[in-house]
Amino acid sequence: MAMFLSESVITKFVYELKTMTQRPLDAIHFTDVMHSRGINIRYIGTILKSLEEHKDKNHNYAIGLSGLITRSTKAVFKQYIIDVPTQQLAQATAHFLNCYLMDIRSRQSSGDNSPNGVSTTTTTNKKKKNKKEKSTDCDSALIPL
Repeated sequence: MAMFLSESVITKFVYELKTMTQRPLDAIHFTDVMHSRGINIRYIGTILKSLEEHKDKNHNYAIGLSGLITRSTKAVFKQYIIDVPTQQLAQATAHFLNCYLMDIRSRQSSGDNSPNGVSTTTTTNKKKKNKKEKSTDCDSALIPL
């Protein structure tokens, strides 16, 4: 069964994605199209490897990759949230989503540790200036590995 799937069904599906015969609109539709053809989601890596050479011309690669990243993030989030006390659940979720959705390019280009290059201290507010800043660095995540 796996030979038939990889040699016939997946090959035909990848060909349709490359030729833009199949145009999924988002990751959910991408998954639905895979399932309608009998392809399990565990084969998404194989499909993306086949699409990688056409990733500049074909939006299907980006859609499949975003679905793969989102599914992986969900698995990491489940492991992260298990050990969080109920009282801190909202803060932990907000922190995780902030780290996940943050635009890392703007942070690196500004040389600042604050998101979007916005300084966390102001010259007009002396209270904020004298307060110690808490570490919000997402590179040192709270995920025990």
